[in-house]
Amino acid sequence: MLDSAKELFLERGFDAVSLAEVVRRSGGSLSTLYELFENKLGLLRAVVASERFDGIGRIEAIIARRDDPVTTLQAIAGALHDELLQPGTIGLMRVVMGESLRNPEFARGVYVVTHVPFIDCLSRLFASWARDDKAMMPEPRHAAELFLGLILHGTQFSAMFGGPCALPTADRESRIREATRLFLTGYGIHP
Repeated sequence: MLDSAKELFLERGFDAVSLAEVVRRSGGSLSTLYELFENKLGLLRAVVASERFDGIGRIEAIIARRDDPVTTLQAIAGALHDELLQPGTIGLMRVVMGESLRNPEFARGVYVVTHVPFIDCLSRLFASWARDDKAMMPEPRHAAELFLGLILHGTQFSAMFGGPCALPTADRESRIREATRLFLTGYGIHP
């Protein structure tokens, strides 16, 4: 049901899709859909929640390798680009933003499920670097927000409004190198 709902939401938008259409495409029954998700907004919430798990797993795997900070940050930046700049992800973000205007509680829930885990993961990494005297980072959580902004903001913003989702490889690598260099320099991060 989640896959069918995502496909339909991306094809036609949240408002244009009925729960009956989701059931027709996925199989099952309308009563099962209501039992599992309560309503269409609950279904969208579940679609969004199901999208984030792979990204966090990839970031945690990169951190677990315990590479030097430059390699780690560049790998995380690459993983974030790969994960969050996919056409389907950008399309889903558009759907979520449209519904968020009508429902601030839904918007807050999406923020907590999708954004906060990335911030928590990066905050733990940056706090460990600060403890080990690898960085001058008094506020690891702020640093995590800033890192995500440097890595994603411009490219993601452009993609949200019709620009390309994926950058040419040379542009992608150049942006990642420059953003990580700026971040490393600003926080005095060293191996």
